[in-house]
Amino acid sequence: MKTTLVIILALILPFTPELQQEKKSARPLPQHFSQRLGTFRAEMEFYQPSGEIAFKTVGTQVNTLICGGLWLQEDLKADMQGEAFHGRGLDGYDTKSKECVGTWVDSMSSHLMVHKGKLDAGGRKLVATGQIEVEGGGLKPGRLETLLIDKNHYEFRMYIVGGAKELLTMKIRFTRK
Repeated sequence: MKTTLVIILALILPFTPELQQEKKSARPLPQHFSQRLGTFRAEMEFYQPSGEIAFKTVGTQVNTLICGGLWLQEDLKADMQGEAFHGRGLDGYDTKSKECVGTWVDSMSSHLMVHKGKLDAGGRKLVATGQIEVEGGGLKPGRLETLLIDKNHYEFRMYIVGGAKELLTMKIRFTRK
């Protein structure tokens, strides 16, 4: 009986007026996201609180559209000081809140980073906020910026905010392969 009910609901729910309206309001991602599609060399710099570079590394990021073009999936692989690193991001545009939204997970942390933000008027710069895991496992407010430089390059920067000044913690320069 439960199985039959689940099957009936699965067949009926996609056709409710609310879900049909939601489907109509969903739209392809803004150009900011589609311009980041492809395979990129990722040159990464990680910073100490003093502003000095703690270490650098290079990896590869593959960005693809999923779920009918509504989400940009990021897949980053690199070597982090002798350790294999794998990170996954998912970015999209929430038509209800009119915000860019995203998540990030990776092999160095069990923290699910969730961020929300807005594109600038030209659609070239995305500024988002979220909670960043810091050394020792605590969380701090963070600001994430993604800037389109041209069709083959973009840059990501992550800052810890609060206190006397923002601290740049990471910068990644992406170059299309």
